Amino acid sequence: MSLLKKIVYQSINLSGINAWSRKRHANSILFLTYHLVLPYSEKFKRFDYRNVVSTDRFDEQIRFLKKNYQIISLSEAHRLMRGSGKTVRML
Repeated sequence: MSLLKKIVYQSINLSGINAWSRKRHANSILFLTYHLVLPYSEKFKRFDYRNVVSTDRFDEQIRFLKKNYQIISLSEAHRLMRGSGKTVRML
């Protein structure tokens, strides 16, 4: 992660925006999608960095999500959305 990204992330985190957003969306279902997950290689460098993530980075992100969020299946999300009026955000 570049120094600029670290500074921006820390600034946002210290401002309380992340905590506020989590609290505001506590009863929401978030769908997280990935365009492409590939093992890192020389070919990896040719992809637009916004649309591809390495398998190592993907594993890190999944570990973070499992530690900090409740991960559910699509069928469970569908069941919850039908019966509870939860809002849906897609990223």
